[in-house]
This record gives sequence, C-alpha cells and structure tokens, in this order.
Amino acid sequence: MGEPLGSGDLSGFGVRCQMTALVPDWYSQKDDAFEWVLALLINLHAPWLALLWRRRDFRARLWAQ
Repeated sequence: MGEPLGSGDLSGFGVRCQMTALVPDWYSQKDDAFEWVLALLINLHAPWLALLWRRRDFRARLWAQ
C-alpha cells in the first residue's frame, strides 16, 4: 500500500507555509514573478505558433462525417 496521507504529500505545503511566515515579502515577490513569467510565456505561444504556421503554409481542416 501507499504511504499514509501527510507523510510526504503535504511536505510542499508545509515548506510554503514556513516560507510565507518567515519572509512574506520575498516569497510574495518570487511567487508573483513566477506567475507573470508563466503568463507571458503562455500569451507569447499563440502568436509564435501562428507565425510558424504561416511561414510553413499550414492549413487545418475540420470536418465531420
């Protein structure tokens, strides 16, 4: 069987709680920066993919039978 709940599953949660308690400003800044970078990468992906498809003259067809 698996390990009991709490033995390793919530260790990341505990570390996060300790970090926010010890250095809340630093952790908040790092958390916000990570979210902004991730959002930027997600938003840049669509135009980049469209540009690549246009260069390759990619055509997609959707049909149902």
